[in-house]
Amino acid sequence: LRDARVELADLWDVAELEDALQREPPARVLQRMVQLRHPTDATIEALVARLRVDPALRVAQLARELGVSERQLNRRCTAAVGYGPKLLARILRMQNITLALRQQGAQDGLAALALRFGFADQAHFTHESSELYGATPGQLRAS
Repeated sequence: LRDARVELADLWDVAELEDALQREPPARVLQRMVQLRHPTDATIEALVARLRVDPALRVAQLARELGVSERQLNRRCTAAVGYGPKLLARILRMQNITLALRQQGAQDGLAALALRFGFADQAHFTHESSELYGATPGQLRAS
């Protein structure tokens, strides 16, 4: 099924979709329709909330806190977002620091930001940024 082309009518009621798009913003309609086909997993929502607060948490600790095994957490996270909890943590941490980089008046140096967001040092931050975004922190700040 990968890379297959499927008619919209095979997936959704087109008339209902058109009606919904007349009443609501497209992003909200899409989100609701995806949730109908793929209901949210409360454990994964809790995982994301927990990682947003502390992305340095270890997977074993997160699994214990959420009341599931590490394997089950990995399976459920992969099913929900497409990758495991460790990569999710890395991505969320980079999202947080990218927001800080782009904020107006973010005058902290890159080393200070790296430490504030739990990186071992600026080199670690630069490596993560380059690996996940294909750009250095300086390039992200400038963009």
